[in-house]
Amino acid sequence: MLETLIIALIATVVGGLILYHIFGVGKNKQDNVRHDSDSTVASQNTTGANTPISSVKKHLDYSTKTKSRSSVSLSPSGIMYEISKRPPAQRKDFMRKFEGMEIEWNTTFVDVSESNNLYSVSMLYKQSYPWIYATVPKRGNTQLQLIHESHSIRVKGVIEKVKQTQIWLSSVELSLK
Repeated sequence: MLETLIIALIATVVGGLILYHIFGVGKNKQDNVRHDSDSTVASQNTTGANTPISSVKKHLDYSTKTKSRSSVSLSPSGIMYEISKRPPAQRKDFMRKFEGMEIEWNTTFVDVSESNNLYSVSMLYKQSYPWIYATVPKRGNTQLQLIHESHSIRVKGVIEKVKQTQIWLSSVELSLK
């Protein structure tokens, strides 16, 4: 009788450990989003109504920088990580949730091409994917003709669109580091 009780107790403990560690039963559901101190995404709209930030709020780490703005630290790789966690059929719609978010990231310069008084700039975040693309006017950005690959650039702008390995920005300001 005592042996049966001990065996049942051990089986219960082992079963509970298996459920907890392998299947996650009983664990708190917290997302592991990669946050970096050199990336910032902000929303001007503090009401949260129909804004991209309100859609992904529960997945991101918020902190208040000013009374009129709420900010979230999310790197380009963090955005890609969030997208990769979604089922493939949901990813395209989820990518749209980031459109319109203001960002400020430290990036690595890769390439620039010019066309019609504009520079198309290709950058990487921490010398890794995703690709970050921006178009800026030639006027005021002539320093882009002089920099070499791997030069650090601080980019500030708005996410225009997100694709599987690319983030496209608009309203961009670049500053060389």
